[in-house]
Amino acid sequence: MSTGPLIAIADPAILTSIDISGLVALLPVEEQNRFALFKVPGPARQFLLGRLLTRWLARRWLGDPEEPGNIRVDENGRPAFVDLPLNFSISHTNELVGVAIMAVNGGAIGLDIERLESQQVVAETADTVLTASERDDLRCHGDDLDRFTRYWVAKEAALKLHGTGFLIDPATVAVKLMPRYADVSIPESSEWAGKHIRVQLDRLKTGHHIGLAYSDTNMPAPDAVPVIVCQSVGASAPQGIAFKAYDDEPLFHKAIP
Repeated sequence: MSTGPLIAIADPAILTSIDISGLVALLPVEEQNRFALFKVPGPARQFLLGRLLTRWLARRWLGDPEEPGNIRVDENGRPAFVDLPLNFSISHTNELVGVAIMAVNGGAIGLDIERLESQQVVAETADTVLTASERDDLRCHGDDLDRFTRYWVAKEAALKLHGTGFLIDPATVAVKLMPRYADVSIPESSEWAGKHIRVQLDRLKTGHHIGLAYSDTNMPAPDAVPVIVCQSVGASAPQGIAFKAYDDEPLFHKAIP
């Protein structure tokens, strides 16, 4: 059984070259029905891959290949295990799906993965997602796209940990960027008034920025959070999910300029 956070990532494209009907059939009926509602293949694959990765990672954590990993969704749309002592968070872009998992007694967790490729994003959204001091800081850094992305990832990871996502105005969420992490303050109007969230920050080899949020800022920062890079998926007994992990690369072990 693992003792610290684990992250698994995979490209939804691994599902395009196989018949996924058998994988969909592994989902509980409620999730199969939700999968059927998707009208566009891309989001459907992201949903399926997220659920498969979550259960696979939980079994890896627990060392129990037969654990079904029942999941419920709360009123804010946040998924959670029904009967396992694990918290998890799912994030996806067009190119990657990621899942972070951690023991419940380690506190809540939030994961965000982003790759912003256009400077236009900064011009169009900085005023709506950043605080005044953050906008000033960004201008001092020449409206740097990477720095803006780090702000974005820190806010979204923290708000996903909080359980609301962008139901809270991100421009009211204050972020203090440090070389390896960010400290995030939730606005006074929320139940997290006065509390701070620590978000570990790094960048994957693919160019995606990644943020992993904890609810306890006193938790020692991990020297290396394992990131399991899954490059294929297929059927396997007893639960039918078998990811082939080509790479266990350490994350959050280097400073970002």
